[in-house]
Amino acid sequence: MIGLLGLGFLGQHIWLRPGLPPGSWGAGHRSEAGIPVLPFDWGQPPSWAALPEQGALVLSIPPLSQDPEAETQRLEHWGRWMNQHRPGLKRLVYISSTGVYPNQPGDYSEDTPAEPDGLRGQMRLASELALAPFFDLKVIRPAAIYGPGRGIPARIKAGQPIPSDSGPIYRIHVDDLAQIALLAAIETNFPPLVLAADQGPASSLAVAEWLLAQPTWAGRGLSLNLEEGYLARKGYGSHPERRLTPKRLQEMGYRYLFPTYQEGLQDEL
Repeated sequence: MIGLLGLGFLGQHIWLRPGLPPGSWGAGHRSEAGIPVLPFDWGQPPSWAALPEQGALVLSIPPLSQDPEAETQRLEHWGRWMNQHRPGLKRLVYISSTGVYPNQPGDYSEDTPAEPDGLRGQMRLASELALAPFFDLKVIRPAAIYGPGRGIPARIKAGQPIPSDSGPIYRIHVDDLAQIALLAAIETNFPPLVLAADQGPASSLAVAEWLLAQPTWAGRGLSLNLEEGYLARKGYGSHPERRLTPKRLQEMGYRYLFPTYQEGLQDEL
C-alpha cells in the first residue's frame, strides 16, 4: 500500500490514479476524493505513531521551515524516528522542485549538480539531502504543476493578472506527475532521481494568448489582465536559455499523458 503524506492538489490526483494499491491512505489537512485519512501531522512528533508499519510513502508536504539548517535538523529527527519505529516504511518518494537548478543559461538534467539560487530551491535541496540517509529515497523534481482549476485558465477566468515577463516556463500536468509518483512508489528499478517536465515550455503570456485564441474561448468575453508591475518570480522571469531535459524519464520510455500544455488544457476548451 501507499501512504500519501500531503493531500493537496497532487496528493488527491495520485489517489485517483488507476493502479493505487488497496489499503492506501492519506495524511493531511484535507479529506476529499474518499481518502482514508490518518491523524498524522509531520510537524507534530506525537502523531507519528499513527503511521502504519508497512508500505511506501509519497511526500508532497512542502518544507515547514524557511531555514535550511532548521529544516535539515527536523527531517533528520524524523528520519531517525522512522528508522527506529517504522523500518517497514523504507521507500519514500519526495516531491522536490526544478527550483534546485539555478535560473541561469545552461542545460540542466539529473546529471547536473543542483545549485539553487533562491530560498525555495535551497529548501528543497536541503530536504533531499536530509532525507537520503534514512530512506530508499526516490526524488522527483517537477516543473510548474498545472491541471484542472489551477494555472493560467483559472487566472484568466478570475480576472487575475498574467505576468508578461515570465520567460519560457517548463510545466508538468498534475496527472503526469501523479502517474510518475505512483511509478516511483511501486516500481522496483525506478531511478533515485527524475526530473519531471514536459518539453513544450512557453511563457505565461503565450499560454494565455493561445487559450483566448481558441474558438471555444473567443465568445466568452474574457480578456488578458496585464496589470502593470505584476511580474513573474518577484521581478524576474525564467531565463530563455535555461533548458531542462528529463533524461531519466526518456530512458525509461515514459510516455506523457500530456506532452505539452496544448494537450493538457484540452479540458479547458
